[in-house]
Amino acid sequence: MFCDQLTDLLSALWHKEVTKSILKGENMQLSEFVVTLFTGKANQNNITVAAVMGLNALKQGLSATILLMVEAVEFSVPDATKGIDIGAPFKEVGGIWEQFMEMGGQVCICDACLTHNGFTKDQIDKRYEIIGGGEVIALLSEAKGTLQIT
Repeated sequence: MFCDQLTDLLSALWHKEVTKSILKGENMQLSEFVVTLFTGKANQNNITVAAVMGLNALKQGLSATILLMVEAVEFSVPDATKGIDIGAPFKEVGGIWEQFMEMGGQVCICDACLTHNGFTKDQIDKRYEIIGGGEVIALLSEAKGTLQIT
């Protein structure tokens, strides 16, 4: 029994150290709740739900990140969410997005997805973090809860 507890403790410590080394020097912060969005402007329902859920996590006192992957990197340019309005009961996404940012929400963007979809780092909203695969895994594996929207 003691050996099992010791093994669990050493495993947890090793995992924390690996995560710290992946994030060393990065501005990205781990979050308690992560919404991962894969679809772009072609599906406005998904960006709406991502913004609403991210904001609701913050309102519940959780730290929150919206992670933009694949086509969702379209939303990484400034003002990309403004004017998106799918109608009641939802509000316009740009306002929800700004409230999410003002309340301390974090937006992270998959670096490889950004490049693959023809965007450059100069085009990206300066408030957002561009992250690699290791950071994506750390962000998702350390979160208390995640929501994948495809």
